[in-house]
Amino acid sequence: MNGVVGAVLRDDKGGFLAASNEKLEHVSNAASTEAYALRHGLLLAHQMGVNKLVVEADCLEVISTMNSGGFTATGVAAIYADYNVLPVGYTSVSFIHCPREANCVSQKLARLAVFNPPDLWVEEPPASIVRWLVDDVTVI
Repeated sequence: MNGVVGAVLRDDKGGFLAASNEKLEHVSNAASTEAYALRHGLLLAHQMGVNKLVVEADCLEVISTMNSGGFTATGVAAIYADYNVLPVGYTSVSFIHCPREANCVSQKLARLAVFNPPDLWVEEPPASIVRWLVDDVTVI
């Protein structure tokens, strides 16, 4: 099974900082895809030099796993174990579950990766997601 992930970084006022997406080869299930999406977002934050994070995801399993220290009994335990070291070094990190309706930008970015190579946008979002960036802030 293949998958796609997208991540968006915003400042504390909801303004766009950066976004990226990528296609995943050989993920075994949706839980693995969600775990890789978490890693993708954390790596983007690290790359951008962000030191305070509020990670919002619509996958309750991801949020619950990270809020319990990154430990899980599921088949993706190794993924979380690898990612659990990523938040180290940030001045603050919190993991919050958000409704799917408030997470559509990540989904739209992921869909862009289906037929396009991975991409990174810094400071200026791609025109195709501007409407959803505004909608996400409005829903939140």
